[in-house]
Amino acid sequence: LRLPIPPFRFLQPSAMTGDEYFRTWRTAGLAESQSSFHFTGQYDPNTVRRVLSEALHLAVLNGVDPVPSNFVASGSCALRGTGTGANATASGNPCLLRLEVNPNYQRAGGGPPKAAARLTVRSDRGVAASIVNALAALWGGVTPP
Repeated sequence: LRLPIPPFRFLQPSAMTGDEYFRTWRTAGLAESQSSFHFTGQYDPNTVRRVLSEALHLAVLNGVDPVPSNFVASGSCALRGTGTGANATASGNPCLLRLEVNPNYQRAGGGPPKAAARLTVRSDRGVAASIVNALAALWGGVTPP
């Protein structure tokens, strides 16, 4: 067992409509964590989708964001539970993610265009920060603070 266990390991996908997503996004009490970065490798939307759904266990919500290159995802983070065995139940905090991608960002000073992104996560403070730090490090080579 490797410790510490990042809280995003306890995410479960939570499908919702666009209205539900934005209503939850505006919920008071959700902490926000954000990072802007350039993709260090080739930007591949299928890989981004796979990381969000398979590695983080988030539900990728299609058609919620009006910009087709952006990703919106939601889940529930069950860090507390009650009961044992068959009577166990988990209560979860919402975890909402928005990844705004500019696939052809032209950097100052020239050079080939490189995908740039702004990642925003709203959830419990520890969960939001751990997801942003992990994805910014994975995709952008950003070292966590």
